[in-house]
Amino acid sequence: MSSQKPITILAVIALAAPSLISQFISAPFIGVVPGLYAKYAGLSMASISAVVLFSRIFDAITDPVIGLLSDRYKREWGTRKPWLVFGFVVTALAAWFVSSPPESSGLIHFAVWSLVFYFGWTMIEVPHNAWAAEITENYNRRTTVFFAKTMFAAVGAFVFALVPLLPLFETTEFTFETMRVAAVIFVLLGLVCVISAVRFAPSGESLPRQGGMKLGPEFLVSMFENGPFARFIFAFVISGLAAGMNGTLQFVFLDSYLGLGEHVSVALGSGVFLGIFGIAGWYLLMLRMQKHRAWAISLALGAGWILAPALLAPGEQALIPYMVMFAGMVLSIGAGLIAPYTLLGDIIDFDRWKTGEDRAGAYFAVFLFAVKLNTALGGAAAFFLLDLTGYDASAGSQSAFASLGIRLAFAIVPGILFLVGCAVMWTYPLTRARHQEILAELEVRSAELEKDGRKEKAVAGSAAPATS
Repeated sequence: MSSQKPITILAVIALAAPSLISQFISAPFIGVVPGLYAKYAGLSMASISAVVLFSRIFDAITDPVIGLLSDRYKREWGTRKPWLVFGFVVTALAAWFVSSPPESSGLIHFAVWSLVFYFGWTMIEVPHNAWAAEITENYNRRTTVFFAKTMFAAVGAFVFALVPLLPLFETTEFTFETMRVAAVIFVLLGLVCVISAVRFAPSGESLPRQGGMKLGPEFLVSMFENGPFARFIFAFVISGLAAGMNGTLQFVFLDSYLGLGEHVSVALGSGVFLGIFGIAGWYLLMLRMQKHRAWAISLALGAGWILAPALLAPGEQALIPYMVMFAGMVLSIGAGLIAPYTLLGDIIDFDRWKTGEDRAGAYFAVFLFAVKLNTALGGAAAFFLLDLTGYDASAGSQSAFASLGIRLAFAIVPGILFLVGCAVMWTYPLTRARHQEILAELEVRSAELEKDGRKEKAVAGSAAPATS
């Protein structure tokens, strides 16, 4: 690959903008919608667990397919932009319908539109992340690109948390009416964000690929023979399971366990707002230290704050302590919202150095497969544990065993998993210095290929028959 020009601030902002709508609409699907179907549609914890697991496994399975197809499209047409447009349309439709459950067959409705939603979201997330990794090779500039994406995502989550506070509703609690308004806002914001990305962000470059890539055992084995990737994905799976369990139960823990349903928007919104500053702080830190070390420290700090809510007793007195704990958590985990994506970009460069192929879409597909499988397994495990311990989201109070169940699923198990992820990433081998060496070698190869290409053209030209 030839030397890349530094990308402009406008290009970075335009490229990152779709992350706002992605997080704005994915946050409720993970943390709010399942709880609404339990509270208002009367679905059992076991049935919600089954739908969450099945839909997220479907979502995870489609990731490699979309990744390979977007790689092929990029190879042939030089861009991944159409995927964002189609994904936005599908996701918008699903967001509206999943927020409008019928009086009967709520389970089927929830399951079908969850599948449609995750399919549309995949068409946005996989190509968009691969695109972001391709737009620059520079170690710090790549961190800047994913920092911008993470900031837009944090703003999206914050804006969603504010939706119940609009003067359109009789209550500040999350309801299906709230979600329908959120779906409309998603469309309005999406038109601006997607059009901006398509219009102002460059498509990025990639190496010509030799032959088409096929998803299969050999392909996956070749990826896991990439040592840095194997260590990275293990740490991410461990910490991702924790995030899946904790995130899925945010609404349930606040609303039905602590009894703070009217304060959910304020409690989560204030924490997410502070988290924006935490992300900025971690970004500046990662420009000055190894990214994997910053992520490991972030996981250790986050573990402490995730464990803390297990000490809370239900009641209004828990509001302020929970807000402090949640704010501490989102401030602590900021590195984990940037580092995995930018580290994966470095891993893709390492893979390019080993194989001579640009498989950015495939790598991000497998990575997002892990993201969504984590959320599926984490969310399903969380609801299964609640069902196993007899937790009832519609009940006014819980038994001691059920209370233990939600504290385990929401806080204790996720905190322990975060600590394991920290230990794994502390000795990650692909450092800043090693990455710079790899880029230098790739630059030499690129220059040699260009030189050979010019020679071949010159030979072909001299051998061409003269024309009269």
